Amino acid sequence: MHALQKSSSINALREIFSGAMNLLCIDDHPEILDIVCDGIFTSPLFTKKTAKKVETALRAINGPVPYHCWILDLSLEKHNDGLDLFKVKPHFPYCIALSGSQSLEDATNAMRAGCYGAFNKNHIVSQNAQKFIFEVCSLSTLSFLLKTKKPSRYGMFNLLMQYFIRSPQQWSELHCLNEYSLRETCMENSGLTAKQFLYGYHALRIILLLDCHIPSFDGNNFIFEEIFSNHDFIQYCADYVLSHIDSVFGPIYLK
Repeated sequence: MHALQKSSSINALREIFSGAMNLLCIDDHPEILDIVCDGIFTSPLFTKKTAKKVETALRAINGPVPYHCWILDLSLEKHNDGLDLFKVKPHFPYCIALSGSQSLEDATNAMRAGCYGAFNKNHIVSQNAQKFIFEVCSLSTLSFLLKTKKPSRYGMFNLLMQYFIRSPQQWSELHCLNEYSLRETCMENSGLTAKQFLYGYHALRIILLLDCHIPSFDGNNFIFEEIFSNHDFIQYCADYVLSHIDSVFGPIYLK
């Protein structure tokens, strides 16, 4: 058991944010939905909705629930129905595409259309799913804090998925942005300061990652190694979010 799993702050945040992140899983293969929803993404922070048909998926996408992340099969009733579904909200960047084919063409088209990542679903079932799990958990957290909107400086927030960033200063330097502009951008898009956003991101993402059934670390994902080796910093982030629930995070995200 990882040391953070025993943390009282982590457990308290897990309860406070229970059901707060909405995950939409669209696939016409029940076994894939079972693996994704019941076998991998088991965190209580997720409220999961599944759709096996285009019609059901359209109702979910166009409905009142703000889905923070989509896991989208590119071929449902016919080839590339999934890609057509994604185009219903072309500026939604919090989507992971799945393809059953061995060709890279479908994945390339999905990425061009704006999906964050694309995976061969057979690899997720039979091989190491670590990168897939990391991207879904990270995207869900980012989308939650940004309230499913794509900010004008999306690349600035996307850096949080590419690097283990510990401070607003490091964040601003990576994006070649002064700290005042960083703070203003965060406030405009999330209602949080850069420090609050950064610590909230680390605290909530670690809960998702701890709750997932992640394959053994294979040494190829440096950011996984940094996340799980910097448990003192992550613990500090969790303590910070918990201590600011009533004044900062609760009023904004737990309405």
